[in-house]
Amino acid sequence: MKEITTKSGRKIEVYDDLFSYGLITQLYYDLRSMEFPLVTQNDTSVLDYSGVFGFGKNLPLDLMLAFIEKSDRHSELSLFLSEYSPIRSWVNVYNGQHSTNRYHTDDYCQGYTVKGQLMSMLYYANPKWDLEWDGGTVFRSDDLEDVEYLSDYKPGRIVLFDSSIPHKIYQTSSLAHPYRFTVNTIFKNNNLVQFHNISIS
Repeated sequence: MKEITTKSGRKIEVYDDLFSYGLITQLYYDLRSMEFPLVTQNDTSVLDYSGVFGFGKNLPLDLMLAFIEKSDRHSELSLFLSEYSPIRSWVNVYNGQHSTNRYHTDDYCQGYTVKGQLMSMLYYANPKWDLEWDGGTVFRSDDLEDVEYLSDYKPGRIVLFDSSIPHKIYQTSSLAHPYRFTVNTIFKNNNLVQFHNISIS
C-alpha cells in the first residue's frame, strides 16, 4: 500500500495487486454485461451535473465488499471496512470523447457534508490498460493550484481517498481502449450521524 498525505493533511491510499487476473476479468465481464443509460456522469459523484457525459448506473452496496472478500489480501482493507460503511456505489463508463471532465469532490453525497467523514473507494476495472493510454485520476489541492497525486489507471488498482479532495479523470489518449470502466463506492464513518442534511459526529 502506498500512502500520500496532501498538504491539507488528508489521505490517499493506493492498493495494487489485491486481486488475481481471474477476479479482475470476472468483475469486468459482469460490468460489461449490464445495460447502461446515457447519464451525466463523472469519475465519482453522480450528483455533479457539470461532470462528464457517459454511461453509468448504480450498483448494489455490497458488490465491492463481496469482491474484496474474494481477495487473498482482503485483510489489508479490513480495518477500514470495520470503521466505514458504504452508502452509494456505481459504475462509470467513460469514452474520452467529451470536454466536460471537470474537477469535483464526492463529499456532498446523501446529505453528508462534514469534511473527512466520507471516503471514496475508486476501483479501476478494465483487465487490460496500457500505460500509454493515460486515463488515470488527478488529485489536486483545495485551491486547484497544485497536483497532489496522479494515479495511473492500473487494472485492479484501488484508490481510497478522502471524498473532499478535488479530482478528475486524466484524459485518455487516442490509443486507449474506447471504454474506461471504474467503480466508485462512497463510505461513511460509522460514527457519523445524518440529520436533515447536517452531519454531526
